[in-house]
Amino acid sequence: MTRPDESRRRGVVIAGHTGDVAMVTAALMDTDPAVREVALGAAERLGVLDDATLVTAWSDDSPLVRRRAAEIAAGHLDL
Repeated sequence: MTRPDESRRRGVVIAGHTGDVAMVTAALMDTDPAVREVALGAAERLGVLDDATLVTAWSDDSPLVRRRAAEIAAGHLDL
């Protein structure tokens, strides 16, 4: 049996591959850091991750989210 947060995380990953921008955008503010982490990657994949969201993620309480934001930022030479 999957946990509800694991199900949300999986849904966001799928949304990032199927173009569900609304779901990905909402997941950036999820209470679960693992969901926010995958939402960053999904938003990047969909081309909807803006600089302000990425900078905000650097200040997230979760080291998972901050690390993912740093990984993504490494590919953005304009930041």
